[in-house]
Amino acid sequence: MDDAVTEELRSADDVLAEFYADQLADALGRMPTDRAVLDLFCELTHAADLGSRVADIGCGTGRLEPYLAAKGLSPRGVDLSPGMIHVARRDYPDFGFDLADLRELPFDDDSMAGVVCWYSLMYLAPLDRPAAFGELFRVVKPGGYFVTAFKAGDSRVRRGGRGANLGIEFDVYWLSPGEMERRVTDAGFAAVFWGGRPAEGQEDSPQGYLLAQRSSGPPIRAGASHPARPSADYPCTGRQRGLLANHGRPADGSACRRCMRTAARRPNTTLPLPLRRSADLGRPAGRQRGRVCPADHIGCQDREQPRDVPAA
Repeated sequence: MDDAVTEELRSADDVLAEFYADQLADALGRMPTDRAVLDLFCELTHAADLGSRVADIGCGTGRLEPYLAAKGLSPRGVDLSPGMIHVARRDYPDFGFDLADLRELPFDDDSMAGVVCWYSLMYLAPLDRPAAFGELFRVVKPGGYFVTAFKAGDSRVRRGGRGANLGIEFDVYWLSPGEMERRVTDAGFAAVFWGGRPAEGQEDSPQGYLLAQRSSGPPIRAGASHPARPSADYPCTGRQRGLLANHGRPADGSACRRCMRTAARRPNTTLPLPLRRSADLGRPAGRQRGRVCPADHIGCQDREQPRDVPAA
């Protein structure tokens, strides 16, 4: 499955391996939200009683392996980059690491109690996503769990790597939370937890988290219907970049401006609080026109009816 884009990413990661080993080795200790989500994954994986074997997909330098092992799991890491695998084997010799492509994982069907994709799905081009998420479904045992952390954005392609000043670039996609859940659900998982937090420190985007459980049946075919989501459950991250000047269906499938404003001011909204704040456009209270999302906010059915909007 080698191609120019894959080779560019592989070569860039080879260069970044030592940089990441130096900069990220203790990063998890400074990230309580990341630890909390990983802890939930570990607890649910143990409760499922499917064994302790989990895969760290896109493991990079292997920094998550000691943490997962301390929680009683038996992680095995895979990564596209030989440089990353070299550093992982050197720095964490007690764990197993292999070269692998996310689109063609080297694990048997139904062989893992769970999979971890920690900031490793954002390099997938749109055409590669169905195969990659299908592979994640294939290797997880029925009832097992999938967890991911990702940069929440508008799903557009960007050029990454420039900030390291190492002379490298590669394609990266900050997926919208709505698309992330849709990809996971279409593959055959059911979301059991999602959340997010605002950007902190030098971060340049909000961070998203999703935890899902594999169903016992076959994967859902692409485009098939699946259970409806709560109304306006995710932020319209594209709004901040001016992509939604006109109300309608955003290209990435996320909620529209006015739907998010409705969610932000709805007391019982399912939107996580940090993201709820980012979604609020700060419009004055009063009598306004606006849309109300149906059960599935994608497409946002228009209900242009006046309603009273309470003060935020």
